[in-house]
Amino acid sequence: MESNEKQIDNEAFYNRAISASLRVAFVAFLFFLSYLIIKPFLLMVVWGIIIAVGIYPLFQKLSSLLGKKDKLAATIITLTALAIIIAPSILMLESTIDSVQNGSAEYEAGTIVIPPAPAEVAK
Repeated sequence: MESNEKQIDNEAFYNRAISASLRVAFVAFLFFLSYLIIKPFLLMVVWGIIIAVGIYPLFQKLSSLLGKKDKLAATIITLTALAIIIAPSILMLESTIDSVQNGSAEYEAGTIVIPPAPAEVAK
């Protein structure tokens, strides 16, 4: 009878161990899938943290100059950062559009001249 109880206890132990192992494996699998989803954005998040930490002293200074108005200081910093990013992008886009228009006008007029390859390339 005692060996029967031991066998039942062993089976219960193994069942609990297998159940716990499966749960741990499932959670690990979910963490792995989550990492695969987040992986493309990880570099951007890291740079965001670096920029936020680097700009924080400027934010504190601006906030104190504005009378401890944190939201206004954050808005000013955000709009300034957007202007720094958007203005060169617009200028580059305009330059690209102008270049494409000039190239297509030269192509339609038949005035595009492609210079011959240098002698080194011809060999």
